[in-house]
Amino acid sequence: MSGDLRVQRSRTVVTTAVLDLIVAGGLGAVTIDAVSARSGVAKTTIYRHWASREELLTDVLGTALPEQPVPDTGTLAGDVRALARGLAAGLSDARSAALLAAIAFGDGDPALDDVRHEATRARHAVVRTVVERARRRGEGVPVDGADGIIRSIAGPLFYRRFVEGVAPTATLADRAADRALNGTAVAGGAQ
Repeated sequence: MSGDLRVQRSRTVVTTAVLDLIVAGGLGAVTIDAVSARSGVAKTTIYRHWASREELLTDVLGTALPEQPVPDTGTLAGDVRALARGLAAGLSDARSAALLAAIAFGDGDPALDDVRHEATRARHAVVRTVVERARRRGEGVPVDGADGIIRSIAGPLFYRRFVEGVAPTATLADRAADRALNGTAVAGGAQ
């Protein structure tokens, strides 16, 4: 039993070290040597749990972002605003923003393609659920559907955070949501 506790403790401190290194210096800062030094866990122990740096990054980043809840405000507009505000809040937190950047941009690391695809798939599924629910209620939805909504929301919020270096506000999130819904032609719910 004590072995299980030691394994869990090692995994926890290694995971924390990886996340701290990403926040401090991006994916490039994550090396097995750096993780070992920061966590106090021997490299041999790290390699016992993860065969490579890529496997370690994939495991840690694959579980680092919380699941995206599916909002249910009763309207498409309310749900899209909730999604936009949730993304803005995540991008306003330095740790979450660094993790989102690592996943979204990957520093050109092809080992993270699976993590990026899974994170994207999960978030797209949430928006698709919101759009399908709106259709069932008979609401009009943007012609570009879930993908158009995602692009319309993520674009300005990511630009604000990663290009301008400023945390996106709830006001910007609301404007992005409004553009997502009104900036394109809207198809009727009874298609």
